[in-house]
Amino acid sequence: EGAEFIPETAPAPGEVVLPPRQGFSSFWANSIQSHLKSMNTKTLFIAGMLAEGCIETHARDAVENGYQPIVISDAIGSTSEELLEASLKTLALHTAKLRTTEQILHCWDQ
Repeated sequence: EGAEFIPETAPAPGEVVLPPRQGFSSFWANSIQSHLKSMNTKTLFIAGMLAEGCIETHARDAVENGYQPIVISDAIGSTSEELLEASLKTLALHTAKLRTTEQILHCWDQ
């Protein structure tokens, strides 16, 4: 069945909920591109699990599809601290901007 939303993170009425992805990236095998384009999206905030897998792949695919990825560095996980640090360094050097949750929320309040 896959993951379910907890009440605190449940989508609001009318928000788009995409079907579960079938690989490391949501850019393939679903309708995310059409939704992002219809909203004139330019920046993607990325958080979640497996920095060395899904997070890196999402960020690279975002760049390849014309988006600016921002990885929320304290809202991602990994199988080890070493892999997490290596992924963050790789992402910062080549792919994405890194920001903390606090930095994102501070900008949002502006």
